[in-house]
Amino acid sequence: MACSATVKEKEASQRDIEKGEAVKAGELELGEPIDFFQLKKLPFISTTSGVLSQTESKDFCTPTDHQFFGQYFLLDRADEQSEILGKLIVSVPKRVKIWTYENDYESFVQLELESNKVSLWNKIRVGISDTELMNFIEPYFSYKAGAYVYSWLGGYALAAEMEGTAVKKLIVTKICN
Repeated sequence: MACSATVKEKEASQRDIEKGEAVKAGELELGEPIDFFQLKKLPFISTTSGVLSQTESKDFCTPTDHQFFGQYFLLDRADEQSEILGKLIVSVPKRVKIWTYENDYESFVQLELESNKVSLWNKIRVGISDTELMNFIEPYFSYKAGAYVYSWLGGYALAAEMEGTAVKKLIVTKICN
């Protein structure tokens, strides 16, 4: 018995191969998910900050000039209870004692979002539909596991927690080189 593919199946297969080759070649590179220096300056955000322990830091990429990992809890100024919008983790090349909020030396490590007030790559945010999310990540490797959708987007790993057909939480993490 001979196997034969339809023209549509062959075209779909060719598109999948071309997408895979483009991703491998870096042609679909998205760039930074967000300008976190600008994020910290948004007028509706206030922050609290702290230093991650070694245990909390063990799974993150460690740049060569790294001294420690800092974290900012992103709070909504407009909310009376200061609703948590998310959490930003950065690598800091300076000593803890001289680390300041206003700086230009931190490196992005991870951003966790629980609010739709901030978007990643100016395209995806908490609250979008699973269809919108899948359309965005479609050219990249992705898979579903339980209530999560995982994807590798250029130099970043994305985890999207789903609630029904909507994104409940987004976590984007820099992948080690």
